[in-house]
Amino acid sequence: MRKRLESIGIWLGPFSALASILSLILSYNSQDKDFILHVILIWIIVTTICTLGIMIYGVNKLIKTSYPDDHLIKFIYINFTSETRTHAIYNNYKHIQCKRLIKYSFDHDFKWSTPNRPIVSSNLQTIEKESFSNNRDTLDTVTLRFKEPLYFNDTEIVHFKAEVNDADKAIPMVAARIKHKTQIVHFVVELRYKGKNYNSNAIIERRKTDSPVLAWIEIDNVSFDSFKYEYFLLTPEIGFSYRMRWEH
Repeated sequence: MRKRLESIGIWLGPFSALASILSLILSYNSQDKDFILHVILIWIIVTTICTLGIMIYGVNKLIKTSYPDDHLIKFIYINFTSETRTHAIYNNYKHIQCKRLIKYSFDHDFKWSTPNRPIVSSNLQTIEKESFSNNRDTLDTVTLRFKEPLYFNDTEIVHFKAEVNDADKAIPMVAARIKHKTQIVHFVVELRYKGKNYNSNAIIERRKTDSPVLAWIEIDNVSFDSFKYEYFLLTPEIGFSYRMRWEH
């Protein structure tokens, strides 16, 4: 209670000071009506601006407290397509909901396991910045800028694309980290160079995201059909990472 009163006092202090200054000015010019009207008008404008500023600050602080991340992810679609053993295209689509008063861009984190950096792009956003790290434990980041800013509770489809020509040197897997209440993660892995007799299953695994030393635990498997693996992961658990792993 004491902290609340102190915070209220902090905000009321400037208003009290302005009111004191106003009364002091008016006491010296009490006969000039035009002057008094101008002072009152200025007081109303200043008070309105300060009130709006306090309201925006309070709402923004409440939003950040309720939503530590500036967005929620509702749906993830991951597609990995490989025409040959070496050339592959990775597409990642996310359906996000803005949880800030205004949001201009989205940071997509990833880690490619090949020696060469992938060629990154987006069909829906503009690549604003790329950040790559040689440390295997540090994620790479691509900043995707929206064509128009998002406002609180606006939704958007975010797209990230990566293309490589050394896919045979990559770890054969795709993964998703679950930080928010996500309804579906849809994995599609197309291996078009595989022969008709190829019938090895892909493995669906998971582990705690904040405990990378823990082993991946198998939770399901999926058969190879029509040159692809496809798996719908429904309501994945928050705080876990999920991946589909297959043989080269």
